[in-house]
Amino acid sequence: MKPHTAVMFASTGLASTAIAQDFSLWLEPGSISPMGNFTVSVYADADVGTSYLGGAFGLEVVTLGGPNTVTNITWDLGLELPYSTITDYGYGGGGVHTGVVFGWLIGPCDVFPCTPAPLGSLVGTFTIEVEPDAFDSYQIDLLIGTEVDPAFPYTFEVWDDASGQMWNDSQGTLSLIGTSVTVTPAPAGLGSLLLCGLLASRRTRKEV
Repeated sequence: MKPHTAVMFASTGLASTAIAQDFSLWLEPGSISPMGNFTVSVYADADVGTSYLGGAFGLEVVTLGGPNTVTNITWDLGLELPYSTITDYGYGGGGVHTGVVFGWLIGPCDVFPCTPAPLGSLVGTFTIEVEPDAFDSYQIDLLIGTEVDPAFPYTFEVWDDASGQMWNDSQGTLSLIGTSVTVTPAPAGLGSLLLCGLLASRRTRKEV
């Protein structure tokens, strides 16, 4: 993967010292279009902290039935201000989105009250575009922060609403849980609900 310029969160600081902790990010299949394009959503959790602070990750989609049929991958942050996508490196070709960096911005909370996003909330959604009528099966996995940018020391950071303490996965174990999706043609006239039901997920755990 090509190198990128280092990016820091607006709220970057030294994470609190703590014993090893568990952090996890996972993918869940979402909607599918009649053309075969589909979405996967990113969620995250940790056994410390109460809310998201930020993170950096990419996405790899492997076509299982033959040549790669992915033509584009886009990102849409699911969190509201003061969270923001700080950097979106975009689609790098070959079924790989080269990464996004999201985080809590300093400034908006000086103007209006801010609500931290609790752990387990939707972080955002990737839309995977494929060649027309490329009905196939796909293995989809997250890429860690250092694969997005070698200068990034972690993939996921959390904080505690009451104490302000911060933790990130460099202090513990990070689990990345991917998914597999199978897209098949549906008979004409069937609704999108059936199309969504054609998504079959399989979670796999990756210890980083």
